[in-house]
Amino acid sequence: MIPHFLPDGDVELSDAAARYGDHLLTGDGQTLQLETTGCPENGLVASYVRLVRPSIPGAPAGQLLAGWTWRDQRRIPFPEEDRELVERAIGYVAQQLEQGDAGFRLVGEEFTVSELRQVHEAVLRVSLDPSNFRKRVTRLVKEGFVEELPTRRPTATRPARLYRRVHR
Repeated sequence: MIPHFLPDGDVELSDAAARYGDHLLTGDGQTLQLETTGCPENGLVASYVRLVRPSIPGAPAGQLLAGWTWRDQRRIPFPEEDRELVERAIGYVAQQLEQGDAGFRLVGEEFTVSELRQVHEAVLRVSLDPSNFRKRVTRLVKEGFVEELPTRRPTATRPARLYRRVHR
């Protein structure tokens, strides 16, 4: 069941939703408004999406859990009335991947191209060519949106290049 709550009257709805998301979910996250429906006379319903990075409890924010993977929400047994809202939320996040910065919100502060590609593949439900995705990240580096870090992350085969989003 997707959680529902009634915020205090003196609190901004977005702030209340963010606090409630922090209360329900641990980890570094950000709350985004998905939609608002209804009318003031009969009541409004605001839906929010909570983007949460999978992280290690007690570790610095954004440090990802080794071997983490994204779970396909289609296999989660949501009640039918919640399934449509989840689908709209995923569609919204997919739009933000292409037009915004949602992908960077779902990886650690420092990330590899592979980690960022896994986020895109999970949300968009497609398999992306690793070489073409790397070119996309290289383009973001050239445009100044992402920077390549001098350090590398150890992996099972060879150290992976690390990147960081440039905050403007």
